[in-house]
Amino acid sequence: MTASEPLSLEEEYAMQATWAVDETKCTFIVLDSDTRINRVGRSAAFGGMIGDVNLYSTSRTTSEIEIMIAEESARGQRHGLTALLLMMHYATTQLGTTEFFAKVSDKNEASLALFRRTLGFVVAERSEFFKETTLVASLEIVKKALERLGEVTVEEFDDEEKVQP
Repeated sequence: MTASEPLSLEEEYAMQATWAVDETKCTFIVLDSDTRINRVGRSAAFGGMIGDVNLYSTSRTTSEIEIMIAEESARGQRHGLTALLLMMHYATTQLGTTEFFAKVSDKNEASLALFRRTLGFVVAERSEFFKETTLVASLEIVKKALERLGEVTVEEFDDEEKVQP
């Protein structure tokens, strides 16, 4: 759980509509190839959705990053780590991002450990009022974390070739 407020279904749809045209926001959907049925009971060709990773550009070179693995059975299996690494790779190579920050609920010990111990983010600020910690990572820290990925190929998705459920 990052430090975001729950939204109603209508608010989620409204937010999704803005993301399609907003160049300051980027979302990757996290799929699990072992999960073949999605929440609406349809077969999932590439695996079922288990979460998402989001990027919000706050300046030309700085972005907020957040991760959510919604499926409890998929937590603790490094899906979040892999998704964060892929998003950071995309942001540094395609968008020119050189600094990341994450706001994490103080109650979310697993997420704090992921950002601090595993990825090397450092504490920049703690908010007692919001009960959250802001962590930051420079490009040097991110490059070191990205060494875990190995080779990555980025391919463009053609809207004309949408996968049908």
